[in-house]
Amino acid sequence: MWYRLVMAKFRYVRRAEEETLRRRMAQFPVVAVTGPRQSGKSTMLERVPGRKARTVSLELPSVLSRAEADPELFLENLGTPAVIDEIQNLPALLPVIKHRVDQARQRPGQYVLSGSQQFQMMRGLAETLAGRVSILNLMPFDATEWPTKERPASARTFFLSRCLKGAYPRPAVMRGLDAEAWFEGYIATYLERDVRGLHNIGNLRDFRRFMVLAAARIGQIFNMSHFSQELGVSGPTIRSWTSVLEASHIVFLLPPYHRNFGKRIIRSPKLYFVDVGLALHLAGIRTAEHLLQGPMAGAAYENFVVQEILKTHLHQGYRPNLYFWRSSGGHEVDILIERDGRLTAVECKLSSHPRPVMAAALEQFIALSKEPRRMPAFIVAPVEESIALTRQVRAVDIRTFLGTQRG
Repeated sequence: MWYRLVMAKFRYVRRAEEETLRRRMAQFPVVAVTGPRQSGKSTMLERVPGRKARTVSLELPSVLSRAEADPELFLENLGTPAVIDEIQNLPALLPVIKHRVDQARQRPGQYVLSGSQQFQMMRGLAETLAGRVSILNLMPFDATEWPTKERPASARTFFLSRCLKGAYPRPAVMRGLDAEAWFEGYIATYLERDVRGLHNIGNLRDFRRFMVLAAARIGQIFNMSHFSQELGVSGPTIRSWTSVLEASHIVFLLPPYHRNFGKRIIRSPKLYFVDVGLALHLAGIRTAEHLLQGPMAGAAYENFVVQEILKTHLHQGYRPNLYFWRSSGGHEVDILIERDGRLTAVECKLSSHPRPVMAAALEQFIALSKEPRRMPAFIVAPVEESIALTRQVRAVDIRTFLGTQRG
């Protein structure tokens, strides 16, 4: 009865990456699906490879012990196609998978591997299965994945709901779930399972303080010396901790645009969380009123737009080239998307009624670029309909903008 009640509250949402996964399975002998904990990897893989695929999890002690005792026999009994979850628990299985894949002349669609501990998993894949594996990243829900009937009525309400509940599947979809309690459990699990075993972490309490400080500075230039001074740890330690957060898909660093128009004055990246809900939980923001009346509202919206652009591209199977730009005069473009040699410029404004003056930085960047007529430029804002602010800049909501980035 309890199980049926939980499943009734937790509704499966078709993932945008499903089609990407099917295409890669038709092209590569091995596909690896990685991403942050609780992003829905296991749930998606219960559905996509099809009924013919057997699924095992190396998190179960009984399964892990069989695989450790005789990897060859384990894979022989498993057959193909097969899904092997939490592959990082047994790196010694990867050379055996490689051998069987090569024996089968690298026939596509033999194995789908998944895991949440990117540190061990990615190292093993790169060293053992190079040329045989395609790697996908499944992130929390992107804005295009929500069923139309379940989306909030307005773009502003949609943004606020993502801030308070986040986009991880369980708190986002399960009715009645305490999102605050879920986030706290998620952080504790992340610290204990993914962080504790890594080198150069030291005190987990200090590492959590680092996460809290990072959450309070989303959308800002990432200055390691400031973090070092406030936390009382060395610069190399901050660098190491940041790498851990990046590798586990907790934060994302947005670099400055590398082709300058004039003198570059900004060399450091900007810091964002992959899920703004997690960032605001760490920052102690629990209500829409607290967010909108406080100093983090604009930064939270900017983080929201950046994370949605990142996730939408990753779910299509490739990592986008994203940047920001700041001129010597202080003008800044929040996001530049480089794809196929072409730039798209984006500004983020938490305003339901954007004005033409808000397009000034975009207009300046377009004027300085070599091919101004070819550059799409948008202000992404919680508007209810698209608006032409200037001849070259349109204001659109996030879901409309993401529609221009598909394919």
